Amino acid sequence: MEKFKNEVVLDFNHFEHERKQKHALNNVRSLFGMEYTNLIGGKEVRTDNKTHSYSPPKKHRRGQALLALLN
Repeated sequence: MEKFKNEVVLDFNHFEHERKQKHALNNVRSLFGMEYTNLIGGKEVRTDNKTHSYSPPKKHRRGQALLALLN
């Protein structure tokens, strides 16, 4: 893993910076709602057992997480 360093501050008045940021946000949004396999002890673990994550102040569901145990 690379050592942490702060990124250069970008000026979003420049069209190219704004365009790249919007593109990155759209890429992340496209991943919302997807389901990923748990990786436990180096093994992929799949399960139908899920729990939901809620936003306490807004009382709406933010997402869900898979619950898995290694046997």
